[in-house]
Amino acid sequence: MIRIEPSIVKSKIFGLSKEQTTSITAILSVLNPNRFFMPKFRNKIWDGKERFYSFEGSILVVWTGLVFIIKNFLNQNRIDYSEPFEAAPEDQLIENLKGITYRPHQIEAIQRMIKQGRGILQAPTGSGKTEIALGYLNHVLKIIGGSGLIITHRRSLYEGKGSIDERIAQRFDIVDRIRYDGLTGYKLSNGIKLFLTMGQTFVNDIALGMEGDSFLKILNSVTVSFSDEVHAVETYARKFKKSKINILNALTKCYHRWGMSATPVKDELLEQFHTLKHFGEIINIKYDSGLPVTIHMKTIKYLTKAEEYEDAIEYLHQKEDRIQSIKNALSAFGNRKTIIFVDKIEYGIRLCRILKVPFIYGESKKKERDEVIQNFIDGKISTFISSKILNFGVDIPVVDMIILAEIYKSKINVLQSIGRGTRLSEGKEDLIVIDFFDDDSGYLKKHSKQRLEYYKNFPNATINLYKQ
Repeated sequence: MIRIEPSIVKSKIFGLSKEQTTSITAILSVLNPNRFFMPKFRNKIWDGKERFYSFEGSILVVWTGLVFIIKNFLNQNRIDYSEPFEAAPEDQLIENLKGITYRPHQIEAIQRMIKQGRGILQAPTGSGKTEIALGYLNHVLKIIGGSGLIITHRRSLYEGKGSIDERIAQRFDIVDRIRYDGLTGYKLSNGIKLFLTMGQTFVNDIALGMEGDSFLKILNSVTVSFSDEVHAVETYARKFKKSKINILNALTKCYHRWGMSATPVKDELLEQFHTLKHFGEIINIKYDSGLPVTIHMKTIKYLTKAEEYEDAIEYLHQKEDRIQSIKNALSAFGNRKTIIFVDKIEYGIRLCRILKVPFIYGESKKKERDEVIQNFIDGKISTFISSKILNFGVDIPVVDMIILAEIYKSKINVLQSIGRGTRLSEGKEDLIVIDFFDDDSGYLKKHSKQRLEYYKNFPNATINLYKQ
């Protein structure tokens, strides 16, 4: 019988036949879309495929996060196998945390995660992913002991208003809190220990600077880990490869590791594998807030087709009728609480000057950003412009109109931006989204078509496409 021997990072597969090995390794070999730019491919010394496996003699070694792919193959072909990991029963009673009664979709998520052991939680904006993570940590750590670790990639999620730190304080009675630079430890009244850290800060300020004994003690205590906004994980995981410590493999010395996001993996297959390999199979939780969404897309025609993408963006920035359409939308829906999203900082600065509304972005001071957001929530201002800095983790439920002033190529950025407006709030009846269909017979039109397809699958969405 085939035997799977799981480990923290890499797992071994024993007993595969030659034919089974050939089929599985073919699945775990993924073409690199950038291979045409690589000398070793052009010189025909590499076939352009990245391989997510290796061999120790005749034993197949794979990333533990991709073992589910092998199990799916074996199950589909009705091939028996064994593995020592025994999943916990799914129908376990989930304890409510302080100040919260878990909703049915949250209970389902925690129960499925307990049964699966590791993977990626995909749940829409507003579904309460952080509450799910804390509920899972609370349940599992009481059983297996050790401590829990939550990794985030953004300062606004690490500390301050609306952060994970604030959420931990709301949901648990904290006996003691210890703060390092970029790492916070919590001792809870129920005996559980949690750690919260930023991925990037960990590289620079902790992994290379903390006292060795203290650092190793923390590492060795972690039995369950969570990576928030998991689509950003590979970015800082690559950075760790240049140091002696890899945040996903050395830090999370545990089998039980989870990533979470509304949009966890990119469309490109290779990027999907690079994310999945660290965690495991995606658990997709359906949640519908029931909020009606009306998407207005106005067609903007271009007389010139750009040969280069950057030229196309420059043409977009020069379109005065685009800016006029934004003005018209703000005038037509004057009673709305509106966030205008931009991709390029230069365009945001220009709109800020023309529309005479605040603009927040990464280089602006945190105090200034927080003040704009609070004034927006308090009703002192009705509109502001934001870069992608608000795409992740910021909770502003009062927003009921989103304007995508500039194109997004990434499905993740599109859905995350709109997700800022799908959270429920008292008196909020619907969400309006203003977008543009850029008809340039080139790059812009291609991306506009892609966004239109995204919208067709958006819950409770009505799409109005206006021809010029």
